[in-house]
Amino acid sequence: MPGGTSCRQAVWYASSTTTLSSLCVSVTLLQKAYLAHGRSKWLLFAGGAFLLPQPLTAYILLVSPIHMAPSIGCSATYPSYFPWVKFAVDAPINILLSAAFIKVVHQQYRRLGSAAWAHLFRNGIQTMCAIVLANFVCMFCVAFEVLGLFSEMFVAFDWIIASTLLVHHCNAMGTFANKQSSLLDARYIKNMSPIANKTGLDYRNSYYMLD
Repeated sequence: MPGGTSCRQAVWYASSTTTLSSLCVSVTLLQKAYLAHGRSKWLLFAGGAFLLPQPLTAYILLVSPIHMAPSIGCSATYPSYFPWVKFAVDAPINILLSAAFIKVVHQQYRRLGSAAWAHLFRNGIQTMCAIVLANFVCMFCVAFEVLGLFSEMFVAFDWIIASTLLVHHCNAMGTFANKQSSLLDARYIKNMSPIANKTGLDYRNSYYMLD
């Protein structure tokens, strides 16, 4: 890009932002697991310890040789062991989160039976499980070079899947929260009506007096 970033700057930007994106997804999943397990401290500390090596992948890309090629443009030649490092970094946190979410699913199923699936879908546990599974499968495909030289595209697939599912989950949770708030407001108004009639107070004034 004339007048823009250089090849090396572009690779540095891509590697750092990709790692940051993966870290943010892992932190979001860990937070969900932490809350689902009643704010379990050991889960939080173990997950935090597994997240510490995440920047290692960005460092390997930053120190890798960067060159320009007529057919592909700017690229980084990462070492052959890099996919396995990526897999080794992602596997522990994925295993921990998988075990945490599977335990929640098992507990909900024992408590609610077949109705547990609707509850798990509503609170986002199903979405979190899908994200963890997609990340594990994609990193497995990268490490074992399922598509040969094109296996690195699974990193992009993982980012697309995780981002899409998280955005959908956040939108769904926002819609659900708004509906719950509307229902609570409606119940509050219904409960306040008899009080306002008996006391002769204006409803608006009584609302703020009791808020």
